[in-house]
Amino acid sequence: MRQDSESRSIKVNYKIGEEEEQIFASNVILTSRYTTINFLPKNLFEQFRRLANFYFLLVIILEYFPFSPLSGTVSLLPLVFVLTVTAVREAFEDWQRHKSDRDINNAESLVYDNGQFVTRKWKDIVVGDIVKVHNKEFFSTDLVVLTSSENEGICYIDTCNLDGETNLKIKQGLKSTYPLQDEKDFDGLDMTINCELPNNRLYNFDGNMVWNEKKESLSNKQILLRGCMLKNTQWVIGVCVFTGKETKLMMNQTDPPSKRSTIEIQLNPRLLTIFAFLAIIGLVGGIAAGVWQTKWGTKAWYLGKVMDDSIFTNGAFLGFTGFFSFIIVCNVMIPISLYVSMEIVKLIQSLFINWDEKMYHAQSKTPAHARTSNLTEELGIIDYVFSDKTGTLTCNVMEFMKCTIGGFSYGTGVTEVAMAAAKRNGQILEDPRKKYKKKKKKYNSEKYSKKKTKKTTNIIDEGNVGIPLLDQVSTDDTSDEERKNKMSGNELGEEFNGEIPAFIDDHFLNHLNDKEHENSEFIHEFLLSMAVCHTVIPERDQEDPDNLKKIVYQAASPDEGALVDAARMLGYTFHSRTPDTVTISNNDEDSTYEILNVLEFNSTRKRMSVIMKTPQDEIKIFTKGADNVIYERLNKEQEEAFGETTLDHLEIFAKEGLRTLCFASRTIPQEEYDNWKKQFHEANTSLVDRKQKLMDVAELMERDLRLIGASAIEDKLQKGVPKAIEALMNAGIKVWVLTGDKKETAINIGFACSLITNEMYIQQIDSQSIEAMKEEIETCKEQMAEHYDNGGVVLVITGSALRYALMDEIRDEFLAIGIKCKAVVCCRVSPLQKSQVVDLVRKGVKKSVTLGIGDGANDVSMIQAAHVGIGISGQEGMQAVLASDYSIAQFKFLKRLLLVHGRWNFRRVCIIILYSFYKNMAFAFLQFIFAFQSSFTAQTLFDALCISFYNVAFTSFPIMVLSVFDQDVTSKAELDYPKLYSGGDRDKEFNFVRFWTWLLEGMYHALVLFLIPFFLWNSEPLAGNGQTSGLWGMSITVYTGLVFVVNLKLALHVNNWTWIHHFTIWGSIIVWFVFILLLGEIPLLAPSMYKVAVNVFSTGIFWFTVFISIVICLVPDILIKYFRREFKPLDYHIIQEREKRNLGPIEPKKPEQIALKPTISIFKDAFKKKVQMLVNGKKYRHTGSAFNPGNSQGVVSGNLIVGTVDEDYELVTLNNTDNKINKDQNLSSSGTSSGQSSESDEL
Repeated sequence: MRQDSESRSIKVNYKIGEEEEQIFASNVILTSRYTTINFLPKNLFEQFRRLANFYFLLVIILEYFPFSPLSGTVSLLPLVFVLTVTAVREAFEDWQRHKSDRDINNAESLVYDNGQFVTRKWKDIVVGDIVKVHNKEFFSTDLVVLTSSENEGICYIDTCNLDGETNLKIKQGLKSTYPLQDEKDFDGLDMTINCELPNNRLYNFDGNMVWNEKKESLSNKQILLRGCMLKNTQWVIGVCVFTGKETKLMMNQTDPPSKRSTIEIQLNPRLLTIFAFLAIIGLVGGIAAGVWQTKWGTKAWYLGKVMDDSIFTNGAFLGFTGFFSFIIVCNVMIPISLYVSMEIVKLIQSLFINWDEKMYHAQSKTPAHARTSNLTEELGIIDYVFSDKTGTLTCNVMEFMKCTIGGFSYGTGVTEVAMAAAKRNGQILEDPRKKYKKKKKKYNSEKYSKKKTKKTTNIIDEGNVGIPLLDQVSTDDTSDEERKNKMSGNELGEEFNGEIPAFIDDHFLNHLNDKEHENSEFIHEFLLSMAVCHTVIPERDQEDPDNLKKIVYQAASPDEGALVDAARMLGYTFHSRTPDTVTISNNDEDSTYEILNVLEFNSTRKRMSVIMKTPQDEIKIFTKGADNVIYERLNKEQEEAFGETTLDHLEIFAKEGLRTLCFASRTIPQEEYDNWKKQFHEANTSLVDRKQKLMDVAELMERDLRLIGASAIEDKLQKGVPKAIEALMNAGIKVWVLTGDKKETAINIGFACSLITNEMYIQQIDSQSIEAMKEEIETCKEQMAEHYDNGGVVLVITGSALRYALMDEIRDEFLAIGIKCKAVVCCRVSPLQKSQVVDLVRKGVKKSVTLGIGDGANDVSMIQAAHVGIGISGQEGMQAVLASDYSIAQFKFLKRLLLVHGRWNFRRVCIIILYSFYKNMAFAFLQFIFAFQSSFTAQTLFDALCISFYNVAFTSFPIMVLSVFDQDVTSKAELDYPKLYSGGDRDKEFNFVRFWTWLLEGMYHALVLFLIPFFLWNSEPLAGNGQTSGLWGMSITVYTGLVFVVNLKLALHVNNWTWIHHFTIWGSIIVWFVFILLLGEIPLLAPSMYKVAVNVFSTGIFWFTVFISIVICLVPDILIKYFRREFKPLDYHIIQEREKRNLGPIEPKKPEQIALKPTISIFKDAFKKKVQMLVNGKKYRHTGSAFNPGNSQGVVSGNLIVGTVDEDYELVTLNNTDNKINKDQNLSSSGTSSGQSSESDEL
């Protein structure tokens, strides 16, 4: 056993002595963060890293000094409560992690020991142990396969827990270890495994095995990773190579990048301004205290012996201590409860996302899932959406639609993209499958069964259609029309799945069956390459294993599955695989091909190849991949034959939105293969840079290829994608599509999903040098200037050009162009480029919020680079979901996630922050104002318990309820009017001015709440028993007014009242009265408050003072809200009015058509018209705008909504805004009065 800087060497089944040091990690897993010993100090350290918590700790420490006006013990209670709640939550979460770790570490596996397999706990397994795993058991460590219960040592594993992929993977031991079947075979096994050091590369493993003086290569094909499950295999035996934290599973358990919401980031500088304001208050109070002491303090005889002490008569000392005293008194200006409240509110908002039935995908039984609660409000301020195409905008369910073989194009199907393109040009294309479905009704099977043929056509029934097999040419006398009906699979297709296939073409059928045709050989080779060049695993039906049409293909990608399915449909059925062979059934005959080597696909190679030996003992290589990659490796003479024709076909396919792959082959001489095999073995057994060496060796074989043809597969758009993208763009969100597809495919998909319209100018950039890139950017600027106001510009850039665009020299210019475009499409891009584009916009566009959405592993970097990452739980596994902040099943749900939940949550989080600071500012500023009356002694106006319970009991629950349940408009309205998302009020929700406006209003309310009682109580009121109330009587009066004002102000911001709003708002006020009455009855808690509340409540002046204070505080708020809604309404005000009158949604039309008059004018004219119609005896129809009770077909507020309206109302065309509106006839005074009355009643 050894390990150095490059590799580790493992002696199989080696037992470490007691004195030997274990050089490898143990198999104990620890995912918990805390232990019993370090929980308290570590948790407190983490919590006090928060600036607010640390601030409150400092304040409490100051409160224990003699000069503090407050008791540190009382003030400690809220902080302890906050810290305890957080600590309990984290302790519970960590306890669950401990429990999970304990269960995993104590799980059991079979380990070879002393001639037999014995049970051993996972935590006791060490590197070098031989482990046996049974079917449906998880692997305890990373193992190298030795043998299994299946032929030739193969086994099937489920990697769902590792990468989220549900398709089974095939693994296989080396040929030399197949015979190790019995326990006795492992006794005295002299075997050494040399392998790479532990790393997080899930799909790579480099190593070799030395056994019986023979060195053999180990690759990813032999590795079984911890966390995976054995499936469809009775048992497997392997050698442990990585344990515990060194397994690939644990090496990938890194924390996702920490993301903070924009509001949370903006909150910090606002907190600093409050800290500065608090320091100013402390400075003013301290200076005033020092000045007062110096001038008048020594004359204050009523202070008695306190002033005889020289230290208290020193003005400088009192000024110094006064600074800290005022900071202590006003420390509540920073709401300590805000963080706890926000955590609870965001958690509930996340649960609402999870519970939203309208984002539940019934077909896959997948709900939306909020994987984090930190970013709920971020969903409401998205500026840029970066989307993958395949599997995100499309279904990632592939259908073989067309192909080009030997220069001939086959397939008559019509794609959704082609239909959309035809529709844009005023044409209509019909899917041929619809035509065949119509003809199916006329088809008479008996008619054809009675026809005589010279040679019976054998039509396969394994596929979707009945197509004659190769070499079986029908010579019947049916017409072409009848043959077309027959080909469409009317009866035989139904035996498979009852659907008409996407691939339909008579010519293909004829060329396939005519051996004399020039293309027959190419078609045979094309179908054969589709059937063998893949890594698909066939799963037979357990109840009917001999039925080939019931085989289910487990494919690593939907493309591979579609190609193998298409080959089966066309007569070449792949039905069996061993580690070294594949078997194809054609014409009821099986042909077995020996797989010599598989040169696997990766994002760098963009191709895969299979080297095989045919039944005729020929060695051939079949290669499939991207067109540019395949064409670089073609034989030049053969390329000239039909290479250009094939490229023309590929361009046509791309314009129809089809995904294309080129196929090529070559016959390899035996001698050449033997020489190459040695080089391949050397590269494959290397432990250093194996991947690059294998790529270099593959290049030697993938050359001088003969082009066969290309496949074209349709990936249909998901339902609702065009409407979703249109809504997002109407909401002011810019959509960038980042895809690996060809440029033509990407453009046409853009048209099909409404990202691109006919009015937009498409600017394409495909530069191959930095100089060309600079020139194209200049050209793009000119086009932007010409088309910016005429439909806009869509930028389409290829991956090769993007490489230059992202260089430091021109990245800023490229970004400046991109952000001005209506949309951007980046095609042929790599996963790295996706993240680079997101990062470019995120860092280059200030205050922008980005969202990345994708469904595959290649989208993970993009998702994590964006402010918000959305994972689509689709066909490509769960890696994107696992890396995301939110997951949804379909792209269309993004519309609801942003426009409904995002906007609601953004407004809710803004209001909870603003209101929390407002109510605390009002409370703290009251203390400062009182200092002017108390000679700046920092005497508190309120009792310590009242101070402590202000945030906890009397003001916290109403705002939490509002932040969870409030809806300014309904979800339906949010979706009907996307402009609401980016309306003019969004930027004002939490800007600096609005933040301080709320704080200034808190100061104003504090001033009113103090001065009104101060002047009204100038001559102290007497209670019923003749007692005066004193300081604490005024304190209760001010506090009561404060509780009323802050709760009623919140009530003014409630948009939809529910019982829980009433319960919390009025309940909080009632709780205050109950609290203060109980406090006055328990002298031990507050001796100074004993019986004060009862006395104060018995005076009339108390209730009058409270009432007047409430009126003076809130009347300005009411007037501002009224005049704002009356004369300068926001977009959501208009929608609220429409919803109140049940006017229904508006059908928008083009902006240049029609718009309504300004809202307030419509408001007045509409009621005049209503009265006039009533006077004339006409029945009034409810039609009109948001401010008049009607059912119009259009309404406008600014640029919110455009549409048509009922003909009874006068319109203003947007093209001529200077046109005057004809006034209605003057009405009688009674009519006007009636109209005004109606207007008032409506509001």
